[in-house]
Amino acid sequence: MNRWRHLAGFTLMELMVVLAIIGIGMLVAVPSYQGMVERNRLSSQVNEFQTAFNYARSEAIRLNTYVVLCQSIDGTVCSSPTSGVWAGWLVRTAGAAPGGETGPVLRSVQYGESNVVMTSDALLASNSHAIRFSPQGLIRSYANSSPLSSAVKFCVNDDSNTVYQLQFSSGGQSTVELISEQCN
Repeated sequence: MNRWRHLAGFTLMELMVVLAIIGIGMLVAVPSYQGMVERNRLSSQVNEFQTAFNYARSEAIRLNTYVVLCQSIDGTVCSSPTSGVWAGWLVRTAGAAPGGETGPVLRSVQYGESNVVMTSDALLASNSHAIRFSPQGLIRSYANSSPLSSAVKFCVNDDSNTVYQLQFSSGGQSTVELISEQCN
C-alpha cells in the first residue's frame, strides 16, 4: 500500500500564464476605472454646486438680504479666478461689490488637486464670477442690479468631451445639462 499520494500543483509555466492574463486584464481595467472615478467626481461636483446654488437662493429669501455664490480662492471672500478656472466657491451675505462680503461664510468649497475644471461663461465672467441673489430669490448683477441669466461649466480635463453646464435664469431657477464640447 502506497501511502504517498501524488500531490498536484501548479507548474511554473501555468503560473506565468495566469500572471500574464491577470496583467493584461489590469492593463484594460485600470484606465477604465480611472475614467469612471473622474466621471463620478465630475458628477459629484456638479451636484454639490447645484445644491449650493439652491442653498444660496433659499438663504437670501430666509435672511431677507442679498446673498452671493461666487468664485473664491481662499474660501473667505469673492475673487476673480486665474485664467477663468474656479479654484472653489463660497456662499456669503453679499456686500456692495465682489470682495466686500459681510457676515459669516455660510458654505465654502475649495477644489484643490482635482482634475475637474469649473469655468464661468462670458456673461458671468463680466459680472465678477458672482451669482448674487436678491431677498426675493432673483439673480441680479452687481453693476446695476439688472437681471442676470448665465451658466457655469464643469468638465474633466481629458479627451472625453464630457461637459456639464449648469444654466440659471434671472428668476433663480437652474438646470444641469450634458453638452458636447471640448473642456476649456
